[in-house]
Amino acid sequence: MAGIWHPNRPTWRADQLREGEVTLQTVQSWTESVLWLDARTSEVYNKSHRPEALLLNEDDWEGFIEPVMMTWEPGMKVVVYCDSRTCDASREVAERLRDEMQWDHIYVLHGGWQVLSESMK
Repeated sequence: MAGIWHPNRPTWRADQLREGEVTLQTVQSWTESVLWLDARTSEVYNKSHRPEALLLNEDDWEGFIEPVMMTWEPGMKVVVYCDSRTCDASREVAERLRDEMQWDHIYVLHGGWQVLSESMK
C-alpha cells in the first residue's frame, strides 16, 4: 500500500491506454471496415456479443480461426475485446494474430465488453 505514496511511483490511470489499445470512440470514427473479434468464452459469447463479432479465443483456436481468416482482408483493422479492462484474453488473441498470422492493424478495445455493452443500450 505504501507504493501509492512513493514519490517515484509510475503514473497510471484507469483511462490511460496501454500499448495496442484503442477506444470505442476511435473505432467509431474509422471509415474502413473493422473485423470485430470476441475473445471471451463460447458460453459468454453465445449469451451476448457485438452482432458482427466473430468468436476467437484460446479455448478452441483451431476451430475458431477459419471463419476469421475467411472474413479478414489485407489491410483490414481488427479490434479484439474481452470482458473488461482487466481481462487479458483480448491481448493474448491480438498478440497471437500478430505473431502467427503476421497481421497488422490489430487493436485491443480499451474497456472491452463493458464499454461495448453500454454503447449498445
